Amino acid sequence: MTNFDNFEMRKQQLEDCICDWNYIKNHVFLCVQKQNTGDILKKHYLNFEVCMKVLLPSDEREARISLTVTESFRKSMGVMEAKLWKIAELNTKYRFRTRKLSEMFPFPFDDESGLYVVTTETGWDGATALLFNEVFRQFCLEHEILECYILPSSTHEVLVLGENDVSEEQLQTLPQMVRDINASCVDEEIQMDPVVYRYNLMEDRIVIAAEV
Repeated sequence: MTNFDNFEMRKQQLEDCICDWNYIKNHVFLCVQKQNTGDILKKHYLNFEVCMKVLLPSDEREARISLTVTESFRKSMGVMEAKLWKIAELNTKYRFRTRKLSEMFPFPFDDESGLYVVTTETGWDGATALLFNEVFRQFCLEHEILECYILPSSTHEVLVLGENDVSEEQLQTLPQMVRDINASCVDEEIQMDPVVYRYNLMEDRIVIAAEV
């Protein structure tokens, strides 16, 4: 089989997935981004946008492939917008995991910062945790605290600090730290705004706590 034949077979596979509602409803997920004027289905939340992506099949040799959901794509599927948002929310809701920052390294790492990392099981689109209060409710309950602070390091993950690990003075410096890290380490297309969020257990909501 030639490379051209392989290419045609791969192209047909992707086209079949895009046209298959049974595939779409099992592989559509929420994602977040900075505000974008593109022609996509989106909602505004806090200071960013929420949209939907369909994750397409790939193997270890390929980069992750996804299709951002537009209004024309939704119409082609013949599904109501509210139903599609609900399906994407349910698919996304149980994907998160929280780990200590030190556990993310393949070697012993002495970390006293109190930082935790929240991402998805695949390591992609972890900042969608900001849409699910229960992720941070569970964090507060496990650590017996009333509040935590959330730093979006990219669209793929957020960092979490308990209230006891952040003074009011330090809180005001965290957004600049997010901005500096974005500028030096994070590709522009996956950057989030330099904002720090606060989750309060009693109010059960996320708000902007500090920004540049």
